[in-house]
Amino acid sequence: MRERPSRRLRGLVGFGLFGVTWWFFGNLYEELVLMPNFLVDAPGKRAHWLGFFAEVTPVRYYLPLGPLATLALVFAWLRARAEAPEVAAELRAAVLAVAAGWGVSAYIVPAINLRLFEPAPLPDELARPLAIRWLTLNAVRLVCVGFAAVKVLSAWTRLTADGRG
Repeated sequence: MRERPSRRLRGLVGFGLFGVTWWFFGNLYEELVLMPNFLVDAPGKRAHWLGFFAEVTPVRYYLPLGPLATLALVFAWLRARAEAPEVAAELRAAVLAVAAGWGVSAYIVPAINLRLFEPAPLPDELARPLAIRWLTLNAVRLVCVGFAAVKVLSAWTRLTADGRG
């Protein structure tokens, strides 16, 4: 019988699970609540958005937890290859899915978010198309991050199956 996975591995996976689900539900909220508002009177909604988020931004929701959770999953996967190979494939799939999510984010942030949510002038006719592009790409990101969350949850469940967490 294999030795029980270390507390460090379980901690990395647990933290990664927390961070990935945090990221997923943040983007789900944006997809279902925030961004659909831009589909009607996008320039007016943009003006309200800029006024509402004058002091803080949603960026603080995602940073630093998102990158730290990603690192935790990478370290968990590397550790699991030797310590708990039965979950290494799930963690590898999660790391790849999270990397894909970051890849989509790397496009969304400069190409869409910085144009929609920064006070710099934006022609009114561009606000709605940018919002539609954001909604579409965010749905892709949700699939990536949601898939990662499912894989990490599966690994977490297998690592803690004896009930001792």
